[in-house]
Amino acid sequence: MMIDSNIFAGLDALERIAEGEDIIENAMFRKDLNQFGACTAITFYWGYTGDPKKNYKKGYGISHIGAKHGVDSVLRALTVISQGAIDRYVEGNKTVVLTDGEYEAVLALTRNGERETWLFNGWKKKEKAGETSEVSTQSGSTQISPTFSREDLGAAISLYKSSNKIEIIND
Repeated sequence: MMIDSNIFAGLDALERIAEGEDIIENAMFRKDLNQFGACTAITFYWGYTGDPKKNYKKGYGISHIGAKHGVDSVLRALTVISQGAIDRYVEGNKTVVLTDGEYEAVLALTRNGERETWLFNGWKKKEKAGETSEVSTQSGSTQISPTFSREDLGAAISLYKSSNKIEIIND
């Protein structure tokens, strides 16, 4: 598997989140985001998982995406953020949707109504015409709290980075 330097930066940011940091500014970059009148930097928040009994409603950040969709989705999102095409920009919400054709990563320019750098704040399986779906294949919650944790994220990153298949490409 070939990993570009931007994905590697994203892995490093996720590793720092797994180690306990809550906010990682400049986690990744996309030069083409400046066309929307903003910076090119992307920030990651650990955030809040949300309520598992309500499909993780009111959650946000990496913890929310990981709890709802699994750690593999968090790792795949790095590729979509780095290499995905801009599918659309929503002026009213100040959001950009990036896609690899199968999944969508959403970046928002505001948080709680305040302008920030781009924030990674959404992830879903791209819907095909006439079809609705979610990335998660989980059944109803069987535990009081989500099982996704910073330790889960850290273990997955370590495994991913220690693979002999990884080769870093400098852009």
